[in-house]
Amino acid sequence: MTHQIKDFSEKDKTWLSMSLAQGRKILQHFAGPIKMPLHPAVFDQAFMGWVKDQKSFSHEEIANGLGCLFGDALRDQLSFTWKIIDDKYGSEPALIHDQTGSVVFPVNTIWKRIEPELKAEPFFEPMYKTIASHIKSASA
Repeated sequence: MTHQIKDFSEKDKTWLSMSLAQGRKILQHFAGPIKMPLHPAVFDQAFMGWVKDQKSFSHEEIANGLGCLFGDALRDQLSFTWKIIDDKYGSEPALIHDQTGSVVFPVNTIWKRIEPELKAEPFFEPMYKTIASHIKSASA
């Protein structure tokens, strides 16, 4: 089976909205007041704060909250669009770049830093720079 790319359903939109609110709570808890536009370093600050704490928020709240909020920053700053990708493994929220078709899985990316083994290192800023660089070169 190949993958299918679908628009967000109303249920997906509700989940995204709740996840974004959770992400804002996480950022405020670990990094203080939110300043727009969100800089990738603030995500690293929040993630590393959670790594030291690991009590204030569950793994799922961190993955969904920070993943969706980071994804929304990519959407706003680099012209991505939220989609659902279905394949033989299930459904996954993803971002697709409007011009290049490049795909990013921000929630899954966080899960890979948490499970099966917690990787206690900053990664948002390097990931953002890599994505931005790829988009720039692919759009040229």
